[in-house]
Amino acid sequence: MIDYNQINSVHLEISTRCNAACPLCPRNTAGYDEDLGYPVTDMTLPQAKRIFTPDFLRQLDHVLINGNFGDFITAKDNLDIVQYFYLCNPALKMEISTNGSGGRPGLWENLAKLGDIEIGFALDGLEDQHSKYRRNTNWRQVISNASKFIKAGGSAVWRMIKFEHNKHQIDECQRMSKEL
Repeated sequence: MIDYNQINSVHLEISTRCNAACPLCPRNTAGYDEDLGYPVTDMTLPQAKRIFTPDFLRQLDHVLINGNFGDFITAKDNLDIVQYFYLCNPALKMEISTNGSGGRPGLWENLAKLGDIEIGFALDGLEDQHSKYRRNTNWRQVISNASKFIKAGGSAVWRMIKFEHNKHQIDECQRMSKEL
């Protein structure tokens, strides 16, 4: 059995909503369905405070906010939750995975100023290939949001899934990633 007091890393899904329509995602193959475990829901700040007490957060070294069930940018309390985590544990290392094609004004700049956050932006190729998989996302918006985050001091990673349709762009994506 896991000793609660020895947990130092957490994988967190804060939303089941997503603005994208990636063809292999269960939301798009089966739809939102309570029986399949995909109710439409976001974690709220009050829920986060109940689940992640200040004492528990202080014992954590790392939090990954991932996008297996939904995207970080769609959660209404996303910034408030991250701010709360850093208020309780300023030394926390956080990773956030996102398609990055959205977010309220100031989100990216505010995230960059909070703490040790690395954001992985899902960019599956250059503009002409990206949306073949990341449907309903806007490549230029992702680049703009990543640039805002980086310019405000944030650490960003270009996350690319290699497909037949985009593999010829890997070198150019790596070059552009370093340039950004």
